Amino acid sequence: MFDVFIEDPLFDKVPATIKDNGDGTYDVSYNAKEPGINVIDVVLRNKVKPMCYEHIKDSPFKVLIKAGTDPSKCTAEGPGLHDGITDTFPAVFKVQARDRDGNPIKEGGDPFKCEVKDPHGKPVPAEVVDNGDGTYGVTYHPDIPGPHVIDVTLDDQHIKDMPKTVNIKAGISPVHSYIEDFSFIIRTCDKRGKPLTTGGQNVKTAITHKGQPVEVKQTDRNDGTYLAFYKLPVPTDAVYEITPTVDDKPIKGAPMEQKV
Repeated sequence: MFDVFIEDPLFDKVPATIKDNGDGTYDVSYNAKEPGINVIDVVLRNKVKPMCYEHIKDSPFKVLIKAGTDPSKCTAEGPGLHDGITDTFPAVFKVQARDRDGNPIKEGGDPFKCEVKDPHGKPVPAEVVDNGDGTYGVTYHPDIPGPHVIDVTLDDQHIKDMPKTVNIKAGISPVHSYIEDFSFIIRTCDKRGKPLTTGGQNVKTAITHKGQPVEVKQTDRNDGTYLAFYKLPVPTDAVYEITPTVDDKPIKGAPMEQKV
């Protein structure tokens, strides 16, 4: 009959379970409570005199138990966990594995998982990368603005402060952005070509698109210049004919074409 005695670094006894496989082998299981050197004695008792026993070969064994990862102490931080990020680019943050005392784990191998749900409860693609040093990079890809629920787990247990809700804003899309308004300045000059420095002249601007007039807002800047402002069509695909005039006569270079 075999017995197993286990003593942890604090000299406390660790319970062990022995299973007789019926084929001359025995399975022993135990749950170490303390990291460090655990001393394991495996003895064979005398069937006639149970109080008499002998150690099996190489017993006692000294086993180094490493500090395990405690999900409730693991932390996450990074821009992907803060309100105000946009749905334009992937969001990122980092998970730090920690033991039960909150100390950082220095090696990888933990199967962290990340699930992200959009405002409609639909899953958002997310990846977890083991950096091999106890940290894990998480990237998720929001597609719409609104509150997103982020949950990081280890062995189906939530890490610290999870799940967490992050409010994502609509970001700028270069593909869908366009020039909405346009403006230019008319510089007035006298007949010698010298710039005028006062306003009040009869300056007008006419713009047409496909023969139809386009609304123009013009401002006398009272320094010899005039600001013409108008809106562009959406989508931007047009040819404008622009004709600034002074005393109803086209200025130099007018009329001119603008391709939008």
